[in-house]
Amino acid sequence: MRRRRGPVTRRHYSDVAAAATKVGCAREFAARPGPVMIAVALAGVARLRIRLGRFRRADLAVATGVVAVHPIAEWALHVFVLHHSRLGSDGRRRESFAANTHRRHHEDPKDLDLVLLPVPVTAGLVGGTLALAMTAPDRRRATTAAAAGLGSLLADEWIHFLIHSPYQPRSGWYRSRWRAHRLHHYRNEHYWFGVVSTSADRLLGTAPDRIEVPVSPTALTLSGQG
Repeated sequence: MRRRRGPVTRRHYSDVAAAATKVGCAREFAARPGPVMIAVALAGVARLRIRLGRFRRADLAVATGVVAVHPIAEWALHVFVLHHSRLGSDGRRRESFAANTHRRHHEDPKDLDLVLLPVPVTAGLVGGTLALAMTAPDRRRATTAAAAGLGSLLADEWIHFLIHSPYQPRSGWYRSRWRAHRLHHYRNEHYWFGVVSTSADRLLGTAPDRIEVPVSPTALTLSGQG
């Protein structure tokens, strides 16, 4: 006879005193499967690129291009995947697993298990990056691009994790991202989609002055998405 499990205990940052420090946040972050998956893949790709050798200026150009494009990719993922849902003819909401998880993240932004990308989404991004690197005609430049992409993804997840922690921003760079992401969660979910960079928001018109944007009644539920 199978024993019934008790209710799942959700872990919040408010319950983890150590998370108020950057070191404590790093330990919590490193204990999550998604970041570990990205870090292991990044280490493997970096090691392979070193073994392949023959670094050229093209490597610098490729890495710079990937880092420059990352904010656009991050914006697109946030808008078209994580915030995408629709109402069916029966009035029920249709959304992907990733969108549903992100909706729950908005409902409870302090839930440790919902801050990062869902593990299947992370696995898909990592797997797709590795597959492209391994099958590209120019293996050297492809692995350079993969390393830059995985590094950008890891940085994105880390900053997002840190923003939702009790850690108080100190540098001007971090404060600007902390403020913009808080506006996305607590003022209006239709703006401020960037995490590591706000460049895509500025380019695509989703980084207005906060005073110009009304407080959305659905910021915490995403019930206005469709």
